[in-house]
Amino acid sequence: MTTTCQTAPHTEHIEGVVDHLVLATYDHHTVLRLTTTGPATSEQAVTAVGKALFGAQPGESLRLTGTWTKHPRYGAQFKTHVCERTWPATVRAIRRYLASGMIHGIGDILATSITDAFGEQTLHVIDTDPQRLLGIHGIGPTRLERITKAWKTQKSIADIMVFLQGLNLSAHLAVKIYQAYAGTDQDPMQAVRDAPYRLCRDVHGIGFETADRIALATGIPKHSAQRLQAALLHTLTQARSRGDCHLPERVLLARTRHLLTDNDPATADILDDTVLRQALDTLRSRSEMIVEELPVPATEDGEAFHSVTAVSLTAMHRAEAGLAQDILRLHHASSSLAGQTDWTAALTRDAAGTLTSCQKQAVLTALTHTLSVLTGGPGCGKTHTLRTLVDLAIAAGATVALVAPTGKAAHRLEEATGQRAMTVHCLIRPHTGDSLFDHDSPLATADLIVIDEASMLDVQLAAQLTAAIPSGCHLLLVGDTDQLPSVGPGRVLRDLLSVPEIPRTRLTEVFR
Repeated sequence: MTTTCQTAPHTEHIEGVVDHLVLATYDHHTVLRLTTTGPATSEQAVTAVGKALFGAQPGESLRLTGTWTKHPRYGAQFKTHVCERTWPATVRAIRRYLASGMIHGIGDILATSITDAFGEQTLHVIDTDPQRLLGIHGIGPTRLERITKAWKTQKSIADIMVFLQGLNLSAHLAVKIYQAYAGTDQDPMQAVRDAPYRLCRDVHGIGFETADRIALATGIPKHSAQRLQAALLHTLTQARSRGDCHLPERVLLARTRHLLTDNDPATADILDDTVLRQALDTLRSRSEMIVEELPVPATEDGEAFHSVTAVSLTAMHRAEAGLAQDILRLHHASSSLAGQTDWTAALTRDAAGTLTSCQKQAVLTALTHTLSVLTGGPGCGKTHTLRTLVDLAIAAGATVALVAPTGKAAHRLEEATGQRAMTVHCLIRPHTGDSLFDHDSPLATADLIVIDEASMLDVQLAAQLTAAIPSGCHLLLVGDTDQLPSVGPGRVLRDLLSVPEIPRTRLTEVFR
């Protein structure tokens, strides 16, 4: 028997400055060209590959740990397992770093002049005594200001990168963090250390888990109030992304407890309901959360209603409350179409033979009530009913606005009625003076607004819409509750249909 022994690839370290990126894929696989700047006197261009390189930028100094491999087409490559950001230490490395374009205002010639003058102390001089650069030919006050500003930016990003790499977090987050706080009074690195949980809200791509790793690394204890509060906010935010406007308090506490549970026996002591409720009370006092008693209908134990303590984000609560108030306002407003024409006679004269009795009722309801709903499954004649309604209203001199939640739905509505249609966002978007995107919104002059595919409306979009509609304007919501639910939180159409006072027509006869 023959035994074959395979030797594990030898791990090596190389240091260099990134020349340019070759490839960076959506799954973080990265290929880049690196010029080595180690103790050897000659520079060497190498190709480095690996997910650990994701986020590296031209001009950065890297220390890579990995193994050499040979690609059948591209030749020798350094397969990177660990990537560390470093400050260039040798004169040659500093010169390449300055000439890379990372510091705006310094090119090849100027980089050589600066390093010739200050040697290995170059970066220290730029950082602590930049006025000494004025002694270099080609650097005046204006260029010095650009160099100083660019250096502060790169140093800030690099400091964050060095901190994040110790937590095995992607370096590209450093740029996002810097951009989130650039232009503010707060230093980005100081923001990371002082209030890491703010990153969840301030930086796209950072969730609670990442912010929590950063926070614990900065010394924030597990039982800190800000950690528990951030976990509660994260749990409610996640619930909103799944379509929930609020959570029962017991569910919120249970999910938060599950989020924070780990293998540490001491963790159980900080996840007691009393402790979590204290954090919840603090958030409520700061108006970041709303806690209220909500009635829940019929239960198996025979009670008609029982109350549940519900918790919602303040923004969601305001949207729901605002939507309810505007629905009441529109429902009880005096009609702008009242007395404009005899709608029953007009319908009998112009469309008597083309509609069923149910469809006629839908048209009359939309024209005689300031708020109404039209529902029906596929093939039940909603489109034909809408076309008749729009034609009848326009013939009587009324102004009609046709709207849908998405561009595709708006296009279908436009084709079905022969009239211009737009998205909800376009209808409520304020005029900014940009000729490319602005338009004359019919909101101020509309007598009738038709919202097709209304089942796709979430609470926040519906709240913005109803708040913008003037009293007296008729609003007709059209949709099928069994199709196309809203992507955002809430189920507006279903909830409106559960209110008996709101006029509605359901088409049931299938024509297909």
